[in-house]
Amino acid sequence: MVKRLLTTIFFLALLTLNLNAQNFEATINKTNFAANEDIILTLTLLDINTKNKPNIEVLNKAGFRIRSQSYNSKTSYVNGEISKKFSWVYYLSTNLEGQVTIPEITLQTKNSDLKTSALKLTIAKNSVTKNHKQDKISISNQIETKNPFIKQTVILKTKIVRFVNSYNEEFIEPKSNDAIIELISEPKSYRSTLNNQEAIITEYIFALTPIKTGEIKITSAKYKGVLAKNHAQDSFGNINNLFGFSNMQKYEDFFIASNDIILNVKDRISASKNWLPLNSLKLKTELSNKTQNIYVGDPIELSITLEAHNAKEGQIP
Repeated sequence: MVKRLLTTIFFLALLTLNLNAQNFEATINKTNFAANEDIILTLTLLDINTKNKPNIEVLNKAGFRIRSQSYNSKTSYVNGEISKKFSWVYYLSTNLEGQVTIPEITLQTKNSDLKTSALKLTIAKNSVTKNHKQDKISISNQIETKNPFIKQTVILKTKIVRFVNSYNEEFIEPKSNDAIIELISEPKSYRSTLNNQEAIITEYIFALTPIKTGEIKITSAKYKGVLAKNHAQDSFGNINNLFGFSNMQKYEDFFIASNDIILNVKDRISASKNWLPLNSLKLKTELSNKTQNIYVGDPIELSITLEAHNAKEGQIP
């Protein structure tokens, strides 16, 4: 009798866990992603009321960053039954590569704690993959020299060219473990005509200072966001026009990356500790009141101007 009772309790516990799993689910928009491509995670709760939110701290701990999120609730009445659906949608980004796991996510309700299943996905290593969207938007890097001296500051420019409007853009700066890269001015945007088309050009200017000799790698700059696309341009355009939907908009995500840059950094020429690799260095002095007679005890002002080309302020003595 006791054994049978324990078996029944165990069966009911398993049944409860299974029902909870079905009531609270996690899904993603796909299982294979490009590097730095957004992952859309949707959490769905069915027919259970709660004022709490899912515990998404586990996402941060697992290496995911939440770029944006939204919440939606829906009540439906079908065949005499009321059904409720609650949805949380998260746009995630991550620097992880290879086989990646989105961990289990818990949600506290009045009667129990619900838990989703962990999700497996694959993120490709960082590479530049050309697609049709790059005909509309492109990104490129240009560096002053690929053979700088160690601690020589050179200018790196990243240029984004857009022939279409985009939304929710995010620019990811180029990076390197062997160089200091700093944005030295606000991004500059302007309009221009390229190939008989109007383009919006945005330029980012960086100061790059290598801190290691030999071959070093500057990883690509990246740009992602959303493009607005008119339905009338697709294969169903005629049908949309027929029903008066020619101005309806649909959206598509885009992700592009510039070329990586390989630098061959040269060692210092002089063994002196006071090494400052510059394109040019000028030192100028000037006295105030130099055209007037100066008497003993008169104060005078001596101005010293040091002009260094391709140097940061902190490098100047």
